[in-house]
Amino acid sequence: ADLGTYNPMERLESLAAARIPMLFIHGDSDTVVPIEDNAGELVSRVNALGGRAELITVPGKGHEVCPEFFESSVFMSFLLAKGEIAASSGSF
Repeated sequence: ADLGTYNPMERLESLAAARIPMLFIHGDSDTVVPIEDNAGELVSRVNALGGRAELITVPGKGHEVCPEFFESSVFMSFLLAKGEIAASSGSF
């Protein structure tokens, strides 16, 4: 099988063109899913394609669940803004 055909990292054009807002919160010490090759690369590619992606890096955190991922004012603002947009457009 052609991995490029099914790899989401190689299929970002439609998300970028639709300007789907994306927010990633990632620990900078994650050795299971390294930030540079994953969320960092995806954000770079989406933004280069004219999309809207943002990355919040949490210092000293690895591949784990931690309060910093969910108690982020940027994360809460992102969710609230996108919820308001969806509710007002009837696409909820």
